[in-house]
Amino acid sequence: MVEVTKLELARREAVGTNAVRGLRKAGSVPVVLYGHGREALALAAAGRALQDVIARGARFLELSIEGQTETALIREVQYDAFGLEVLHIDLMRVDIDEAINVSVPVEMRGRPKGLAEGGALQKLLTDVEIRIAPRHIPEAIVVNISGLEVNQSIYVRDLELPPSAKLLEDPDKIVCTVAVPRGLEEAAPAPAPEQAAEPEVVGQKKEAEEAPE
Repeated sequence: MVEVTKLELARREAVGTNAVRGLRKAGSVPVVLYGHGREALALAAAGRALQDVIARGARFLELSIEGQTETALIREVQYDAFGLEVLHIDLMRVDIDEAINVSVPVEMRGRPKGLAEGGALQKLLTDVEIRIAPRHIPEAIVVNISGLEVNQSIYVRDLELPPSAKLLEDPDKIVCTVAVPRGLEEAAPAPAPEQAAEPEVVGQKKEAEEAPE
């Protein structure tokens, strides 16, 4: 199941561009917490602590906000132009036992048989959307692809979901397939050339005509 990560936040009164710039210069990151029919809160997190949470791949958080506890999911993270520094994060309140819509990564394990036959693995779907309570969100949906041969595929309907999960994707979507790369398809054998007629020997007809009866 998904790991619950703790994160400490503080309320921030000042909002707007200048306030956010000052917050970042002080080493903090602006955070917005919303959802569950309650007012949105403007918060701040220590930059280093938040970077550590993001680096660990955390998604489900237990928040400590000035003595109060909230549970939330990371909904959106904004980075700088280089994709290194976290500039802003949106969190959505959740009830640990109330089903929500969430995207879960698809993890492919194994080496397809078809690769030894000249096939190439094509990954067409990296995550799948399901409806499930946060308590039961899996880290990933694992699929074994070692049995795939050339021109075989795994579909969304083939994935094994947690018992309490409801699939929100088209079951006929292809997750991955083993295909023969273009240019490597076996060429059809060329038809054998028709046998040429035996050439007539010059003078043969004439000699036959001159032969005595």
